Amino acid sequence: MKKAQILVETIIGVGVVSLVLSAIVPLFLIGIRGSSESWKADTARLLAQESMEAAKSLKEENWNNLYQQNKGNANPYHLVNNAGTWVLAAGEETVSINNLDFKRKIIIDNVSRTISGAGTPAWQFGEIETSYNPTDDDPSTLKITADVSYENSPGIAVMDYFTRNKNSLWEQTDWSGHNYSSISTIFVPAGDIDTSTVGALKLGKIPGAVAHYGNEFVTDSVTTIYRLNSPDYRVSMRFTAQQSGNVNQLRIYIAAQQRGNQVFYKYGLQGNSGGNPDGSYISSPATANFSSTGWQTVNLGNPVSITAGSVYHLVIQYDSGSAPAANRYIDICSTLPDNLTIPLSGANDTNSDTLAYYGPPLAWHDRTQQPLYVLGFDDGSYEGNPYDARASRAIRSARFEGETFTLTDARSVSGVGLYVASSDDPLIHPAADNLYVTLVDLTDGVVLTDPNEIFVDPLSLTTSFDWIEHSFSSTKTLPAGHQFRLYFSSPGSSPSRNYLILNMSNPDASPYNDLNWDGINALTTRSTDSGATFTESQFIDLSYYLLVPGDQYAPNGELTSSTLDTGNALGAGYNRISWALVGALPTNTTVKMQLAANNDNATWQFGGPGGSITSWYTLSAGENLYTGLASNRYLRYKIRLETADPTVTPTVDWVRINWAY
Repeated sequence: MKKAQILVETIIGVGVVSLVLSAIVPLFLIGIRGSSESWKADTARLLAQESMEAAKSLKEENWNNLYQQNKGNANPYHLVNNAGTWVLAAGEETVSINNLDFKRKIIIDNVSRTISGAGTPAWQFGEIETSYNPTDDDPSTLKITADVSYENSPGIAVMDYFTRNKNSLWEQTDWSGHNYSSISTIFVPAGDIDTSTVGALKLGKIPGAVAHYGNEFVTDSVTTIYRLNSPDYRVSMRFTAQQSGNVNQLRIYIAAQQRGNQVFYKYGLQGNSGGNPDGSYISSPATANFSSTGWQTVNLGNPVSITAGSVYHLVIQYDSGSAPAANRYIDICSTLPDNLTIPLSGANDTNSDTLAYYGPPLAWHDRTQQPLYVLGFDDGSYEGNPYDARASRAIRSARFEGETFTLTDARSVSGVGLYVASSDDPLIHPAADNLYVTLVDLTDGVVLTDPNEIFVDPLSLTTSFDWIEHSFSSTKTLPAGHQFRLYFSSPGSSPSRNYLILNMSNPDASPYNDLNWDGINALTTRSTDSGATFTESQFIDLSYYLLVPGDQYAPNGELTSSTLDTGNALGAGYNRISWALVGALPTNTTVKMQLAANNDNATWQFGGPGGSITSWYTLSAGENLYTGLASNRYLRYKIRLETADPTVTPTVDWVRINWAY
């Protein structure tokens, strides 16, 4: 019994041991495998940490070692130790340890921060945002991710934020002395920039000048740029951008077409090269065909980013469909003369012109015409020249005509200018009465001019339009916010012997009538009952101006700063530029900046965003600087002040540039 029991117990015991072993062995094997995986993970973590420490060394040596590189997952890097110095190399690397391949890389990402406080740039304050927002970019912080993966595992990733630890701020508020230069002295002998007052950089004054305020835009004839009746032909409308933004719509005026629906043309924006289109569309152009005349709209599939103050070309050329020919074409409208003027503000645009390309090997030709175009932006705003029509208006008997306007800034005016002609040869059939001028303050209900004030007599004109000026008997003070009516009359003149004035107009629809002279603040005014009642029209403007006496500010001026020496032979990183204004920026004025950097303290080529010599920094609250400035020891900025209204100037308190190494 005992033997049998012992045998049974032994058999049972063996069975139990077998069961236990059957459970332990897999656990043992899992333990071995777990230990192996732990080794792999630990090794991957050490490799990632090594990359992170190497990246920190690069940062400590020079921030730009990392900051100047391409960012994001599409641009991986690895670090190579070259003679004791870490060097960044493109792509990931393979590290083999114990016959296992580890794939190692680092990713560099820009960082943005939330804004804390109204008007405070994100790079000064705020928390790091979870999703990068370019508007709140912090040029002094980078996110570095060291990633190591291996077979059958996603591996591990170690992330850290790097910040510059050698930040500096270059601030200037005093521009007096020999270290600064007002480089343009065309208008003011002492310099077009006034540096006499600390914290008040402004335009210089032209002694004894008389300024014009009003709509000096005129059209003597409507014409076309060049008929696009050959596949080789192209036309361009050149302009200076009035605002920065994304253009998603182009509007052009087709003066004539024949079988236009059979031809598809490209419509898009190009940069400027020596006054001509540079040959490359900034973004993919749109393709469209039109079988009617008048204003046409082209919607761009890819918005085009433009910068205020930079020169661009609206280029139109053959794309597809039936080839343009003598009986298959479009003609793009333009006007004469070239006013070199922006209608809305009256500001000068010396780049305004039309050009034609007749095909190789011939070059672009200036047509010296006023371009007719409208740009639409993705924020719903517009800019351009909408004046597509002109009209000679007879001033006689009960027909009075002029302009109603509202002033945003107070002005003192001494007279008025008018684009005017005689309806017939005044030596043979002069007008039967003088041409009179009346200026009324509608807000106060006061007539400011003398009774029956004569603007011009019949014998002082010809049948050709010309600018004629008249001085009031005394200077008139026009308060800000008041509405005024300026009108002309000649009650004794007849239908055959009268005066002609010029009206500029466009379709009575938005956005065209919003781009006329002074927008909604200026309206043509007409009376057919000798001034008893007047009717205003927003889409029509009189060609006129008021004379504003006294010392006037120069229209523009530039100042080049002294030199910032960072003292860093390896070159510094230049992060952001900002400036402060004294008071608000006056209407029709501009402040903009360019920068230049080098290592010889002698070669200065100024540029704006993207490094272009035609682009400018325009945001006083601050803009990130072109990364191509980095790795240079010396820095200068150029500041340009502009005004389309000679009675006001922008005034700058200080300029700041954040830099580091």
